[in-house]
Amino acid sequence: MIRPIGSCRPEPGKTVHGSLEVEGLALPVVISTGARPGPTLLVTCAQHAAEFSGLAAADAVLAGLDPAGLAGTLLVLPVVNPLHNRLEMDPAARPHARKEDNINRKWPGSDADVLARIARTVWEQAVVRADALLDFHCCRRVDPRFSAALAGHVPSEALAVALGLDAVDLQTPGTYAEGLLFMEAAARRNIPSVLIESHPDGFQVREAAEACAAALWRGMVHLGMLPSWEPPRRRAGRTPVFSRLVEGHGFNPKAGGYLGVRRWLGEPVEAGELVAVVRSLATFGVVEEIRAPVAGSLGCIGDPRSTGLIRPGECAGDVKPVEWR
Repeated sequence: MIRPIGSCRPEPGKTVHGSLEVEGLALPVVISTGARPGPTLLVTCAQHAAEFSGLAAADAVLAGLDPAGLAGTLLVLPVVNPLHNRLEMDPAARPHARKEDNINRKWPGSDADVLARIARTVWEQAVVRADALLDFHCCRRVDPRFSAALAGHVPSEALAVALGLDAVDLQTPGTYAEGLLFMEAAARRNIPSVLIESHPDGFQVREAAEACAAALWRGMVHLGMLPSWEPPRRRAGRTPVFSRLVEGHGFNPKAGGYLGVRRWLGEPVEAGELVAVVRSLATFGVVEEIRAPVAGSLGCIGDPRSTGLIRPGECAGDVKPVEWR
């Protein structure tokens, strides 16, 4: 079992939440410790603003993971770069991706600037304890969901293939850039290390969220942390038909944070059924559950600003009575 990271103190057979203080900022930390020994898989997310693929994957997997059946440890850092990922962040005003502002050019970290010091702390507190690494990002809208690995690093290439995404892109610092986390972890620590790209940035739609979560589940199976995993089957049913003449029943969370979706547009829901959660940006723990106010189907779900975040009191979606055909 790994040592505590910040305020997050692991417990066998449990998932615990906490935070790591860096440069006066709180990086959320989640540690899910299995009942049996095994490898430590580090999952890093949100190195860049509005890249919520990793948060979507972590939210879904943590919701469905039973640590009692896990061998080893799942260590999740949902927001590696807190400077670019805050609740008040507006995608239209987010920083330009200048090289000097990009934490994913600064690994394994240094004293050079704030982001380099954050990278150094994360490296020393988390990367050096990991036996494998999955680093989630978002790419261009025209690209598939793919994985990237350091060319010639056999364990990384094998992990990248096992994730089951659309393609694998083998890269080197010379073909892409220096200081990338997944390449530095593979080269310096000789651990399987893979970057996962999902499109688009901003709010992760159902297909993207499910593909990223599936990659994480498959990665744990490949590493021997889980014996197997089967994709969940979608609910069978007829097509929901909405009427604009019938008013929807909206839900406005009281808490702010990351919006984790549990039921999607068109899925049948019962009154009181869990449709989403709000997770804290300080610990990634669930701070509010959102339940369907009436029976019917989701007319919409997601934050109104097309990010992965929700502000207190914002409308996160609605449930409408429907006719099933």
